[in-house]
Amino acid sequence: MLASSTNEMDEPGEKRTSVAAGTRVQEGGTHPSPLHKTASTTAGTLPGKANDGDETWDLLLALGEFEKALQHYAGESGEERVPEKEWRKGLALEGLGRWDEAEKLYDEWEGKVDGDLQAWMRLGKVRCRMAKGDWEEARRWRAKVLLRSGEGDRRVVEECLILRAQEWYQRQGQPDPLDPLTEGQWAWPASRPVHERLCEWYLHHPGRTAHKSGTVRWPWGFARVEMALRDEVAELMLTARWGEATVGEQLRRLCATLGWELRGDPDTLSRLETVRTVVEVNSVPLGEVLSALADCAGLHWRREEWRCFVQRKETRDEAAVLWRAWFWGGEHPWTDAVGLLLAQEYRDIAEGEWSRRLYRHVLERGTPEVQRLALYNWAVLEWEQGRYAAARARWYDLLDSAPGTLWASRAHWWLGRVALESGDLTAAEHHWQAVLRDQNAEWQSAALLGLAFVALLREDMHQVQRLFQHQRLPGREPYVAWADLLEGWGHYRRHPTPSRAETVANALERVAEASAFGAAGRFWAGQVWYALGQPDHMIRCYENQALRGRNPWVLRMWNAVADHYHRLGLIAQSRQRDLALLAVDPDGWGQRAALRLAEAAWQQGQVEECIHYAQRLRRAAPELQRSALLLLGRAYERANRHRQAAECFAGRWPIEE
Repeated sequence: MLASSTNEMDEPGEKRTSVAAGTRVQEGGTHPSPLHKTASTTAGTLPGKANDGDETWDLLLALGEFEKALQHYAGESGEERVPEKEWRKGLALEGLGRWDEAEKLYDEWEGKVDGDLQAWMRLGKVRCRMAKGDWEEARRWRAKVLLRSGEGDRRVVEECLILRAQEWYQRQGQPDPLDPLTEGQWAWPASRPVHERLCEWYLHHPGRTAHKSGTVRWPWGFARVEMALRDEVAELMLTARWGEATVGEQLRRLCATLGWELRGDPDTLSRLETVRTVVEVNSVPLGEVLSALADCAGLHWRREEWRCFVQRKETRDEAAVLWRAWFWGGEHPWTDAVGLLLAQEYRDIAEGEWSRRLYRHVLERGTPEVQRLALYNWAVLEWEQGRYAAARARWYDLLDSAPGTLWASRAHWWLGRVALESGDLTAAEHHWQAVLRDQNAEWQSAALLGLAFVALLREDMHQVQRLFQHQRLPGREPYVAWADLLEGWGHYRRHPTPSRAETVANALERVAEASAFGAAGRFWAGQVWYALGQPDHMIRCYENQALRGRNPWVLRMWNAVADHYHRLGLIAQSRQRDLALLAVDPDGWGQRAALRLAEAAWQQGQVEECIHYAQRLRRAAPELQRSALLLLGRAYERANRHRQAAECFAGRWPIEE
């Protein structure tokens, strides 16, 4: 079997080598390994199952038994080194986090194998560099692989796209763990796939090629650009086979093909001439090819209309990187995580509809853990948009998908928050008591505080005391501040003094005016400010609350602000809020708004407007009807409509003529 061959279509002086599977590469030539005397798989594909030893090796890697895999390899140490097994050893070392050893092993085989196996080893080196935070070197090696990916296994391209998305994600830093008292937190996927799943994808997934013969069937100098459309997003795809040249020359070829103009400062353009590379790509997103060429020279690129600028400054193109990894990442084990990240990036577009579509895709194809992340984030998206019914449905889905797990505690906590935001204190208690039974310390503490807060809303300080007879809040913020607030408020309720009022005020500011409990928390905080004799603080606490939907706590806050301005005689400010209340909640708080509007109209001498708003209270509560009839009678009397005025003063609603 020949160790190397020259393709008749190669450029003069350029050779393409292919090493047989089971072939040991040494200086001076290649020699068949005694382990694979009958092997027929070339090094351009992943090794097959030649014997029981290989099957054991692959099974251990796919199960995550990396130590046992290395022990199994050590048991064969007397045999000659085989590149396919060396690559598997590198995977095992990566799984154990022994990045330096894995990279050293990959370096030993650099240039001694070819085809897909060389690409896999180089991608292993990329992962090692990324794990150590050497982003520039990782980009350079990833670019080297992508620009030579035109033949063989399509998963080489998919891995390159996914690794680029992983780099962007890992450079954002470690996300904070989910905290029940932090509003608007999202659940983030792991920064890399579970390594055994990656091994299984490598070893137990059939290799795929974009074309039967890759780019070999195209002559040197060939280039083709096609438009691909996925989910209404268009992407240019490049197929090209260009011989070795400087990066600058390759970029000029590409720009000429596209009808673009290459731009950059002289120093940057001269740097492009210091590195040489070939370009053999087969249906690869154009943006990835441009990034790979720029990465070869340690540069970045951006596009402005028909001009391609090369620059040293890094370009922010997170969404494009994630889109390409999502659409063309295939069945890579981290593709679903990319879908989650992309949904986060697009949550503010089209009122979150793009994110919902992505979450549905992830739920259809993802692993159980990724599906739970998608359900959680989908629920948070609905929550932030005030779609509480939709959020409740998603959290119930999460609860059903993971009973008895930490996800169940998280779902119960947020279902309690939804119930609280809807004004259903009994349902909130039910869900938070379920969290207490789940025995998860972090979420138990939040649930205990939630139950205490429900008691505060009910003005039941005895229940607050009973809750803390056998349980205590953690000794860290914000729980310490909450403990001080609960204790101080209890003392103030029993015996108000200026010093106790100051203690409560300080604690209330430390817990950000109970913002951890959303609109209900803000409402309660405002009531505390009012009880402390600081109505201006109450107004400041309430004024910035957006009137979104029919949140009962927000409606109460708007009513309190409107009533405060009305009492001060600030008719314009009061009228603005009263009209909004009347439009949003005409049969609830809008009735009190209508009474204030009628009173304001009477004070300003606008009789007909006073009659109009007072008439809207025909089906209001009895106390509101009495006030409205008295006001309406005066308005009719001033309008010389004495019969209707008499009816009103008699406590009856008049019949309009």
